[in-house]
Amino acid sequence: MKNQNLSRSYDAIYHAEIIKLFDFSSRFPQRRDEALYYLSREFNGKRVLEIGCGGGNALYNLRNQYAELYGAELSEKRCEHLQTAFSMANVTITILNENIESGLSLPNGYFDLIIWADVIEHVVDVWAAMEEIRRLLAANGKLVTLTPNIAEFRRRLTLLFGCFPSTSGTNEGLTVRENELFDGGHLHYFTFSSLSKLYLKYGIKPIKSFGFGNLGYLHNLYPPLLSGSVGIVGIN
Repeated sequence: MKNQNLSRSYDAIYHAEIIKLFDFSSRFPQRRDEALYYLSREFNGKRVLEIGCGGGNALYNLRNQYAELYGAELSEKRCEHLQTAFSMANVTITILNENIESGLSLPNGYFDLIIWADVIEHVVDVWAAMEEIRRLLAANGKLVTLTPNIAEFRRRLTLLFGCFPSTSGTNEGLTVRENELFDGGHLHYFTFSSLSKLYLKYGIKPIKSFGFGNLGYLHNLYPPLLSGSVGIVGIN
């Protein structure tokens, strides 16, 4: 029932979405899709999966590094929009309208790379999602996760002054888009430390931490404090 509610919420938000695919520039990543590609570009293999593939541009920019592109989306409407956009760009992609928590209809060790950006905080059962990711990752497969950093300095100051440091909606998570859930549907909150521990809990070794944003390399000087997002690469 909870996941049905999430799916309906996202369908309502994205029903009229227009997806535009484009190649990223060489700049230091400012947005989450750019950061996802930036952290994944040095890898290659046969298959890549993006969980919650959203606008599709991270996968689109990895199209020449992987023979097979897969995306998993909870919103049926977004699946339709993604399939249309990739078809128009003459790029083959397999879109799964499936929930990572419930398991994907694919074999063990199927992917050389799994990526997700600003998704894990929406997942109801993080344990189930991580178990499935571990099952799907090939030996030496890589996992790239991006999620809001609850310990970023502005959020620390917000909490210091007695307000909730929301990571999506404004006004302490109360002001959101029409049809959107509280705090943009964020259910969990992470730091660089907690996400690294989560990786290790499932046998995935963190090999790189990364911060990004509009101020460029400044965010990466000390990401736990300066980056609005947690970025971690791990190896299975």
